[in-house]
Amino acid sequence: GAVYNTTSFHSEGNTYTNNYANSDIGKGGAIYNSMDKNSKGKFTSKGDTFSGNHAVDGGALYLTGKNNIITGATFDNNYTDNQGSGAAVYVAGGANADEAAMAIINDSTFTHNHALGSGGAIYIGEYATATLIDTNVTDNVAESRGGGILVSRNATLEVIARTKDVVINNNNGSNSDGITGVRNDITLYGSSHLILDAYGDH
Repeated sequence: GAVYNTTSFHSEGNTYTNNYANSDIGKGGAIYNSMDKNSKGKFTSKGDTFSGNHAVDGGALYLTGKNNIITGATFDNNYTDNQGSGAAVYVAGGANADEAAMAIINDSTFTHNHALGSGGAIYIGEYATATLIDTNVTDNVAESRGGGILVSRNATLEVIARTKDVVINNNNGSNSDGITGVRNDITLYGSSHLILDAYGDH
């Protein structure tokens, strides 16, 4: 992809367009944040736009490590190759919660992303955690499960409406019978967790 980070990386107000990770197991078409559980590095994105990026997993972003914070981002028309997952963002899993990634995504939008595997917008790997705050996920497609978001076994998705309503709607994936093109906003696998929080009238 365009960026491979192993320490700390801050991106602000940038546009990442038509980048790709060119291999059969390519990860992170725009940014691959590669940090283990002990890393003190941090990936932050503020006001960035990601469009037309692609990889096998994580068409725009592939995230490992515990310190991933994305604010005010736009993800549009990113996609995966070779049956890959997480057309916009892939939050990497692990053998346990200590090994898995964590990500906070605030005040962002995901539209028209397309995964040939699961997670039309976001894929959350086993034991990983993603927190979405004031973030909308609409009109994304997965050829497999989780047209909008796929939450793997033992993973956690928290959705928070803090200052405005949150819309996760009109995403399409496949159902349990393998029929594609059906409404499928969030898919939860065994022992996964979905937490919904709202403040005020949101």
